[in-house]
Amino acid sequence: MFLEQVQIRGVPIRAIMSSVGAFLICLMLGAFYTFGNIMPYLVSYMRSDMGVSQNITYSDFATVNLVFGIGNGISLFIAPMVLVPLLGNRLVLIIGCVLFCGGALATRWTMEYSLNWVIVTYGLIQGLGNMALMPCYTVPMSWFPEHKGKIMGIVIAGYGISSTIMNQVQLAITNPNDVDAISPDGTDDAYFENPDVLERVPTLLYSLSGIYATFQLIGIILTADPPDFEPPRVSFKWASLKRAFKGFGSSVLTRREFYLLFITRFCFTIVTQTIPTYYKAFGLTFISSDSFITNYIGTFSGIMQWISRMAYGFALDWVPYKMVVCFQSGVLALFVGTFYLTCEMGKVAYLIWMYVIYLTFPAIYAILPAKCTEVFGSKYGGPVIGTIALGDIILNLTIKYVGEAILQGSRKDYLYFFLFVMIGPVIGCVTTLFFRQTDEDKARSAKCAQLVCK
Repeated sequence: MFLEQVQIRGVPIRAIMSSVGAFLICLMLGAFYTFGNIMPYLVSYMRSDMGVSQNITYSDFATVNLVFGIGNGISLFIAPMVLVPLLGNRLVLIIGCVLFCGGALATRWTMEYSLNWVIVTYGLIQGLGNMALMPCYTVPMSWFPEHKGKIMGIVIAGYGISSTIMNQVQLAITNPNDVDAISPDGTDDAYFENPDVLERVPTLLYSLSGIYATFQLIGIILTADPPDFEPPRVSFKWASLKRAFKGFGSSVLTRREFYLLFITRFCFTIVTQTIPTYYKAFGLTFISSDSFITNYIGTFSGIMQWISRMAYGFALDWVPYKMVVCFQSGVLALFVGTFYLTCEMGKVAYLIWMYVIYLTFPAIYAILPAKCTEVFGSKYGGPVIGTIALGDIILNLTIKYVGEAILQGSRKDYLYFFLFVMIGPVIGCVTTLFFRQTDEDKARSAKCAQLVCK
């Protein structure tokens, strides 16, 4: 109660602490964006004598990312619709963080048992742990209702910058001497075979789970609902849940904006689920240095994500939604569609393309939560954010089968794969053009017009 009364320049210190706590939790949850960096280590370990099968490929292991997306979609749906009303934000944070940390820790043993169990622990369980994202979205915005775009950009930036830190941690623990990956005969894909590298992989998973737990515990302690938040009642019954679903149906599912937001997120997620997964596998087909990719791509891509979420989140408070999303779509379509050409242009071009892509695609995760709350209000904003994430289930299945069909171990396969990925932002741009202009967008248009006239 005392902290809620203390203010810094008119801002309650509890609001600042909650935003910092949400940022720290997002910082750790965003570690899954290192999937593309950690995948070669895990796959190489599983192909070794210490693992389960010498025939496992990157395309096989990509199923882990698929199932993570499914778990993520389910958790983001049930968290705001069921778990937060039933348990409250703090308990949902605790459950989500325990699942996320536990999934990483359990993978230390499951990778010696079978790929299917790795899919469960590193994919499904960690994906379900992403339920902790929902309170990280809604709690800070409830403290700063007049600055949703800005606060969303700041908090979710933690999700993006995570890879800057965690990629370096992974490299320092697993491959500090920059041992090269080796391409087996008959394939362009490269794997690690050095015993020193492979023996460090279990230590990597122990270390990551410990880091996750430490920072997320601090985040949970700091994050708290505003004083006017109504805690869930013990008398919550399934009848109340039915009424909530009925209200959601009549207030949300009957509106065109919901479906347009659903399609937009679906289309942009095509990029977010593929580029972070395959960028390193693609890079290793023509760049032999693991440390080069990790230091200059894995590290700086996190900074690019942080800038992206911050910049676009702030922009949404000043620039109309359509203009922001269409600009983002155009840049993504251009650079994803031409990404394969970097293997002919060299390492510098590869760096530039990756930086531009990472400066662009993460922005949708700052834009859409703020837009959902703006359009549907604080009552339904959270459930809408979770519901549109259900598209991840269908999307990840699509990516899995398309990836398996296209990627057969040849570098040239990536050309067709990236052209497929490019379709996402193109459709996302077209969909956005049909979005009705809100009163807030009209005000932003007026601001932009005034700035241009000046």
